Amino acid sequence: MKAMIRKAPLAALVAAMSALMACDGPRRPLDLTHQGLVDGGQPPCPVDSGTCVAVSPPASLDGACTDDRWVALLSSPDSPCPPVPGASGGTWEGKKLFGEPGAPATPPALQAYCAYEWTPLTFGGGLPDTAPLKAMAGVVSSHFSELARDCWVVGPSGSSAGVDAGWHTLRDDYHQQTGWMANLPQGTTPPAKIRVAVVDTAPDFYAAGAPADDRSGHGHAVGWIIREHACPAAGASCIGQIADRLAMPQITLKKRDTVEGGYFGSQGEVARAIHGAVHDWRAFKAAGGNQPRMVINLSLGWDPKHGGDQPTPSSLPLPARAVYAAITHAVCQGALVIAAAGNDPGGPGLPGGPMFPGGWEVRPAPTPAQCQNAESPGWSAAGVFPTGAGVYQPLVYAVSGVRPDDHLLLNARPGGRARLAAPGEHAVAADGASPTQVLTGTSAGGAVTSAVAAAVWGYRPALTGPEVMEFIRGSAKHLGVSADFCLGGSPCPMGLLEREARRVNLCEAVRDACTGGPGNCPTAPVTCAPRPPYAGVPPVLSAAEMATLHAAPHTQYDASGVVYVLPGVGVCDDTNVVTTAARYTNAPCPRRQFYGTGIRPWSGPQPSSNPCPVCSIERQGVGGSYEVTMAIDDDFDTTPVGEPVLRVNGAYDVDLSFVGPMYGGDVAVVSNVDLSAVGPIETAEIQFRMIDGPEAFSTESPLIVQP
Repeated sequence: MKAMIRKAPLAALVAAMSALMACDGPRRPLDLTHQGLVDGGQPPCPVDSGTCVAVSPPASLDGACTDDRWVALLSSPDSPCPPVPGASGGTWEGKKLFGEPGAPATPPALQAYCAYEWTPLTFGGGLPDTAPLKAMAGVVSSHFSELARDCWVVGPSGSSAGVDAGWHTLRDDYHQQTGWMANLPQGTTPPAKIRVAVVDTAPDFYAAGAPADDRSGHGHAVGWIIREHACPAAGASCIGQIADRLAMPQITLKKRDTVEGGYFGSQGEVARAIHGAVHDWRAFKAAGGNQPRMVINLSLGWDPKHGGDQPTPSSLPLPARAVYAAITHAVCQGALVIAAAGNDPGGPGLPGGPMFPGGWEVRPAPTPAQCQNAESPGWSAAGVFPTGAGVYQPLVYAVSGVRPDDHLLLNARPGGRARLAAPGEHAVAADGASPTQVLTGTSAGGAVTSAVAAAVWGYRPALTGPEVMEFIRGSAKHLGVSADFCLGGSPCPMGLLEREARRVNLCEAVRDACTGGPGNCPTAPVTCAPRPPYAGVPPVLSAAEMATLHAAPHTQYDASGVVYVLPGVGVCDDTNVVTTAARYTNAPCPRRQFYGTGIRPWSGPQPSSNPCPVCSIERQGVGGSYEVTMAIDDDFDTTPVGEPVLRVNGAYDVDLSFVGPMYGGDVAVVSNVDLSAVGPIETAEIQFRMIDGPEAFSTESPLIVQP
């Protein structure tokens, strides 16, 4: 049942709210380790089918759609958000969703949105009961045309022994993949400074264009990936100026942290953050700041089931519509919006299509007439819309992630391949002498693309955003495969060449955009190291780095004496899979037994938490035995990970559940893993079950395949 109420008589509204409360079940505050994902336990098994594997149930809005946060749409946009009478147990705080202090003014198209939040009178107080909801309904009936819960539909880790040992190698290899330039050359005229708004988990922050630190580490990592590419430390030119904007402030459903940032957020928070980023940039320019252009990086997403793929913007659920309106405003102001296409969250069932807002690449950018109608008086189309015909102009530009060999990441979403891709495996940057979080996912691909866009725009600030993206795509490597979606729909309706996926490259994009020395470009030709498509090789750690990792305190496991007899699987993705083999061949179990963090009904980083950012698998001698090294990230100091399953070549699952529960800082080395029946290993990943009391969910970590 959708948490949405259209304008109706008061009695009907009260009845609707009561029904919502009833159908969503009992309310309870949830913390980081109790986020609504309840382990289904042992399901009943058919006779003679063997031992069952526990299956987690589908995530729902229970617990994440609470009655204490609402987004409303005023019938009269110019009116203030009306107060809601106080009630026993707490008060309602109402304010404009897109209310930023000072100039510039909020455009008319955004003025109609209000946000209401319930504040209990006592610390730790409960959710509003019937009386406060009646008070809310009374206001709705006379002032609002629509009301919807702002559900939490929109992770991340620190360091580990593996990161400490190998991050320099991973970073150097990543730079080779992305076309990183040690120096952004400077011509007669210095390149322009380009603001890159990182709408993520980091708190609102701007100081000399460097990223902020944050609680989860995700926004910090995304910001430094962008900064390293658009403002290299040794470069003669510094183009990319990072401006953090907090979109995911929640630590729990009832607690947020605007100082250090959070782990997840709501669609309303994402909408507010996008508008705030645009507002700050406009105010900066109005005060004399010299940042003529802005890129907005959205390395976040929510599942399509929570709104996004409706046929028209007006039919979107109200909170998702607020995000759409905020992005439309940003585009009308000349910003370029780049979004992660999203990752597979894990768990039973295969997710289809991109996550949102990246999936809105199927939507066209607003027209000049639509912007004129939506923006405040005095709006100008100058510098917003391309002057030439035939330029590709979607609302957002989605980005997929690829491995060094240009194949999709192991956590790619079926049906989620975008027209643009960027390296996204084992992505790491440096904040001074320390590594950032290691990311594998479309977050990293989006960050690289945002950095490339900023660099090109710095040299060619007279271009519009779509024209910048034309240079980036034109210089990108042809991958010979078609995108799953693009402007116009899914499947992509464009011709073969137009819908082909391509991998971006910083150096080659700058080279092509600067041929002939236009704008602020250097007059000398830019030279780039060639990187043909599908020519890269995965990174490997050096012998010294592996020795450092193994020298850390660790638990040694010998798998040679283990009898690989996996239990029969009674329930798995609506199939019956029974085996006594050493591995599950081409079976989805037990890898997909537990829903991953990304399926939760709120917005989250792409990727989510990675318990083992630098895990590895290495052949032992000349036979078919392998050694698996798992170094658990320090952030998992209270929530254990366990029951690891090794997946090799995307088809074979090997049960390593004899490895005991592991906590942050733990290192486990499993020797003599028999993979003689598998053949050469091309890819490998570890699927962990994260356990907290009766609850469990899955998460996966790609492995570095050592020679």
